[in-house]
Amino acid sequence: MATTAFAQALTRLNGSVVSRLADTVALVDSYRVNGIFDRQADEFGGMVATAPSFIVATDDVPRVAQGSTVRIPVGSAVLRYQVRELLPDGGGMTRLVLESTQ
Repeated sequence: MATTAFAQALTRLNGSVVSRLADTVALVDSYRVNGIFDRQADEFGGMVATAPSFIVATDDVPRVAQGSTVRIPVGSAVLRYQVRELLPDGGGMTRLVLESTQ
């Protein structure tokens, strides 16, 4: 189990990462969340997945669950997704694997 000081440092680090690298402000359920939207294929445990994902600080989405709605603005459109899978990295970041609902 992480010490309180380490947990606080990790939270600050994740906040810095998101603030510098986030390219999207999305609505996850009804909460505005900064994150990194990845529309490309990705590798999970040796398998290639083509599902888009949204990478966020875990603390920013405490109530997200499978089936949560995610709305991501892209240009003048808003893409609508549902969370298919949550993949926390154990270090304070979570990849939300998305499935289109359009």
